[in-house]
Amino acid sequence: MKTGKSNTQRDLPDSFCIPLLGFDALLKRCGFKDSVLFKNHNPSYVMSEHLFSSGVCFNLFSEYGIGKKLEPLIKELLLNQEIDPNNNMDNIYFQEIVHMAKIIKGVIMKEDPIEENQWTYEYAIKSLVKIDKISNDRFTRLLPLFEDICDIVEIPEEFKFDNKYDYEKENQIKLELCNCGFCNEFSKFNDIKDTHIDRIILNTVLNL
Repeated sequence: MKTGKSNTQRDLPDSFCIPLLGFDALLKRCGFKDSVLFKNHNPSYVMSEHLFSSGVCFNLFSEYGIGKKLEPLIKELLLNQEIDPNNNMDNIYFQEIVHMAKIIKGVIMKEDPIEENQWTYEYAIKSLVKIDKISNDRFTRLLPLFEDICDIVEIPEEFKFDNKYDYEKENQIKLELCNCGFCNEFSKFNDIKDTHIDRIILNTVLNL
């Protein structure tokens, strides 16, 4: 993601670039956690890049995803190239971006899109078992999808990406799927194949 910062050749200011990368990281954080939860409910699946992409799409497009919560902030950022801190000081997602601002600025100062992207994935993985206001909000968002609220916080002990997973074979096998409300909703976004998730995120943001 070629964005901008002060004292470089990039055109966009830090006030735009820092939140933009922060939103990307927040989407991947929730996408990763939800894909792990889906995998936990459906052992026949592997924790793959494909499944992670489905988790991000779930959060982008489902009414239960984080995307609906981020949309007003993203629209404000795109319109004004910054987010008004006075109007958003109580917003937990804005608070998290402010908390990460120094780290994000250090990343974007390197002017390396690959490193920026890598940092968002690292943030997502490291936040898997983090308990904070954002994880509590996720609990509230997903609660209507569960009869047993304990399911929301179940996390498998081991998880690894398998980028060599055979997606065609997956389509040929009839997997026994969990029939809970969460898995039924998640499955609506579980047909991602060739489109890279970062392209999906960018196109969605630009079309708001």
